[in-house]
Order: sequence, then C-alpha cells, then structure tokens
Amino acid sequence: MSALYFWILAFIHLVDHWQTLVAGMLALCGAGFTVWIIKKQIKQAADQEKQRLRREEQAAKAVLPLALAELAQYAEDCIRAIAPYVPASGESPEFPADFVAPRIPEGTVEPLRESARYANADVASQIRVMVGKLQVQHSRLEIARQHARQGQVQTLPYNEGIRAIIDAVELHLLIGDLLLYARELSADPLLTFRRRLLTLLSTVGLSDHSQLIAAIDRHFP
Repeated sequence: MSALYFWILAFIHLVDHWQTLVAGMLALCGAGFTVWIIKKQIKQAADQEKQRLRREEQAAKAVLPLALAELAQYAEDCIRAIAPYVPASGESPEFPADFVAPRIPEGTVEPLRESARYANADVASQIRVMVGKLQVQHSRLEIARQHARQGQVQTLPYNEGIRAIIDAVELHLLIGDLLLYARELSADPLLTFRRRLLTLLSTVGLSDHSQLIAAIDRHFP
C-alpha cells in the first residue's frame, strides 16, 4: 500500500468524521468572502458618490464668482443709495418719494443654491447667512421706499439709515469670504477685518464718516 493511498484514506476518514465541522467552516469562509465583496462594493459606490459630488461642487464653483461679484456690486449700490440721506454732518436731506432702491441682480440665487447643495456644512451655513442678510437688506430698503412714497417720512431716520448701511457692509464682507471659497484661495493674513472694512468704506466714499464708523465699531466689536 503506497503512502499516497494511505494519506487519501486518512483524509477521507477525517472528512467523514468531521464533516459537520468542515461544512460549517466552509460556510463561514463563504460568508466572510461575501461580506468582503459587499464591503468592497459599498466602498466603490461611496467613492463614486464622493467623486460625483466633487464634480458637482466644482461645476457650481465655476459660476459662483460671477454671481458673488454682482451681489458685491449690489451691496455697494445699496450703500451709495442710502449714504446721502445720513450725512456725516449737517441736516439730513429730504428722502424723496421717488427713491429707487437697488434691485437684487437676477440670476444670482440659483448659483448660490447649487453651491449650498454640494458644499460642505460650513460653506453651506455661510451661504445661508449671506442669503438671509441679502433678504434683510432688500426688505429694509423696500420698506423705506414705500414709506417715502406714502408720505410717511420726510427724512430717513438717521439710525435706520446707518443700520441699512451696516447691513450692506456686512453683506459685502460675507460675499468676500465666499469669494475665497469659490476661487479656492486662502485668506490673506495681512488683510484683516478692519482693513477690509476701511477699504470698502473708502470705495464707497465714506471713509471720513465718523458716526458711521463708530456705529460699525459697536456692531463689530
């Protein structure tokens, strides 16, 4: 009897004696392999979804700077529209009944919505806050316009005018933060909040408006 024949008989005897255990081990190995395959498929699906979201985010970013630039101009237009009625010195001029409030640029909401959908939670929150400020700014000027048209105000209440300018300033600064995200840039450490603020006031011709600057300092301590 050859050694090979002996080992074959031994193996058959072992399998016959431990067939339940062997079947269980084979089933366990099969289950483990199935779990491994499922996990691999899940990971592949998750990676594909991440890539899809990344592509969507990049597509949204591509048009976001254009919308933000228009909104930044809108914020500046709001400041310039109100500034003459809250002068740094002297009496406030009459607030005209035909006052025309700047309009929110058309086509800017959709890029914001798309960016909020695909951006991370922090950026989405920034967009939400910025859109909220945009709505507040629009409503404030619209109410002032309606009151003037109805003859309810002769001059714009000074604090109300200052508040409208501060809202527009805050909106402009929030837009600047989102522009960094859209252009994938890092904030310039030398461009402090104070410097950004003074640059904006200089752009709209209000850098020497002491009362406005004092009010802004109180609002942004």
